Amino acid sequence: MEHFIDKIKIEALWKEEYKDYNQCLEDWVQLSHLRLCNYMEKGNYEKILKKGEYLVSNKTNRTKDSNFYPAVKLKQLFSLSRFQMHCILLALLYELNPNLEKLFAACGRCSLLPNCYAAAVSFFNAEDFTYEEIYSQFTEEFCQTFFTVEEYKIDTLWDTPLILNREIKCFLLSFPSTDFDIPSYCHLYPRETLSDDMICKETSLALEKIYRKTSGHTVINIYGKKNSGRLFHLRHTMKNFGKDILLFYTLQVLNLKEHQKTSLFQLYRTAKLENAVPCICELEKVLESKPKQGTIFCSQLFSFLTQHFPVIFVITEKKLAQTENFSCNLAVVHYQIPHPNMEEQLFYWKHFTKENPLLTEEDYYRLVNQFDFSGGDIKAAIKKAHLLSATHTQPSSPFSLFIKGCKSNCTALKELGTNRVTSAYGWDDIILTDLQKTALLHACNYIKLNHIVYEKWNFKEKIPYGKNLSILLEGPPGTGKTMAAQVLANDLGLEMYQIDISQTVSKYIGETEKKLNEIFNEAENCNAILFIDEMDAFFGKRTEIKDSHDKYANMETSFLLQKIESFKGILILATNYLNNIDEAFMRRIKFIISFPLPDSKNRLKIWKNMFPSSAPCSNDIDFSFLAENFELSGGNIKNVVLKAAFLAAAEKKEIRMEHILIGLKDEMSKLGKVLLASDFREYAYLLENLIYHQKKKN
Repeated sequence: MEHFIDKIKIEALWKEEYKDYNQCLEDWVQLSHLRLCNYMEKGNYEKILKKGEYLVSNKTNRTKDSNFYPAVKLKQLFSLSRFQMHCILLALLYELNPNLEKLFAACGRCSLLPNCYAAAVSFFNAEDFTYEEIYSQFTEEFCQTFFTVEEYKIDTLWDTPLILNREIKCFLLSFPSTDFDIPSYCHLYPRETLSDDMICKETSLALEKIYRKTSGHTVINIYGKKNSGRLFHLRHTMKNFGKDILLFYTLQVLNLKEHQKTSLFQLYRTAKLENAVPCICELEKVLESKPKQGTIFCSQLFSFLTQHFPVIFVITEKKLAQTENFSCNLAVVHYQIPHPNMEEQLFYWKHFTKENPLLTEEDYYRLVNQFDFSGGDIKAAIKKAHLLSATHTQPSSPFSLFIKGCKSNCTALKELGTNRVTSAYGWDDIILTDLQKTALLHACNYIKLNHIVYEKWNFKEKIPYGKNLSILLEGPPGTGKTMAAQVLANDLGLEMYQIDISQTVSKYIGETEKKLNEIFNEAENCNAILFIDEMDAFFGKRTEIKDSHDKYANMETSFLLQKIESFKGILILATNYLNNIDEAFMRRIKFIISFPLPDSKNRLKIWKNMFPSSAPCSNDIDFSFLAENFELSGGNIKNVVLKAAFLAAAEKKEIRMEHILIGLKDEMSKLGKVLLASDFREYAYLLENLIYHQKKKN
């Protein structure tokens, strides 16, 4: 039977010298059959051999690259031994010809499938091997990577079935990678799908330089805001090195529980076969949601990956700071993705709308001034605007749709202890003094003219920090502070969220700062206005430390002072008690606008402005008398008018002077002021008559 075997050809398969890959596989199959049949009765040999339709050459076609032989490439990629490679090809033989069950059963292990024992007896001419030799090569990593193994057990190693992993089988048969499904916790980003017109060259060059300089066992941490282009720039960088990116979602894997180890082998296998670099994401969510379990898993993950890959990437929003807990021999290089400047943002807006240009040059500048977005945020906002355009029944201007698309980025703020404030008021709805209106308009210009001052006039070089807009509105209750904040938000076209003190302030040490930090960061990310009413509850004066409560209260105030200074968005604060605010806070505010009680002139405007044009009002209402004789805030006047309107509606009459006097009397009593009949002067009789008729009716 020796003429049937060409050992030189078999040896050449591993040395990459054999030119006919398909013929070599066929020879290997014949050799494997012969060695397996030596363990059968001699009379059955020819019969079994004839039944084995093992022409692998008809099914293992070469790829377009004539120098690429899948089996040889697999051996190189994973540094496989000859015995390990033999196990893989034996499993492939069964996949191509399942009629060989009797051949495997003849090995004496009562198995109709290829197993470890069959691989051993077919690889060695006789039982010329030791168990230790097999165990050292047939490891758990080898089994889990190349075969479908439910559980690796050393005591049943011989009977471990060699059922080839579908991904490995597709690779050996040169089938496209679309023929197998990558699990949901992995996502392959091929380099062929990328275009170069959106890349930031400085960022790409910086990442390329870092990658070239890194040595073995290194983690490159790319961090930055959500949608800042972390993965986008990484893919472009690795494209220059001819590599894909395999994204690994750690939070999904952590929730798998019993399949966590399997996921690591999946990541290892796919990255090697696809010539991809592993990239870890969701690390922050893992460590935050499950600190203890997450740290253990991340330690296993980094330890495993650094054994097989010289460099791995980790994408986070914040700088990775816990690497010392994962591996003691792990070198970490950090790189922060820079936020695009106004010129770059302008380019993104024009680039993503070039196929359907609906905006004017002025519209583009207004969007850039109002929304400090990354490229990813701009793309998402445009997509949302196009969706709104398709679903809107009423005609809307393109610019208004893009504004709504930008505002849709603020969904996460609703879950962080804030309440969305509907900005329904405009400049015509609020009564302001000339000084107040001028100050508010100046504040708006800080946003509207941002591109001229910081970009065109290049003030960004002289003042790189403190570009935020912070406004403090102070004055008695009901003087229009909240309304003014809504007017500002409406004029700027931005969403406004009010921080809910009940959901933010915590009795537990450090929790208040943590919640506020999340709110400020998210508001900065989605470019929303933050509104803090009664801010003296947050920013009270720091006091002399007498006990632990004073210490931690002072720490909270200090934290907020630092946060306001570093905050890059728009912050509007309101207080009724300016004297209770810490003095260090004042220098961090760009505009402090006072809202005192209105004088008689402005009270007259408020009284008249409070009634809608459709409200049925009697001609006997003396607005001048009301404005001159009763010192009320705008909020108090609103209460009086509403009370009068409901009284008139109950009587099914128009709103008259006596209804307003009743509302006025009740409102003044709420303020602790008792009005006498003489206070109403010539209108006292109206009040007396109304009260008399009400008593008579009851």
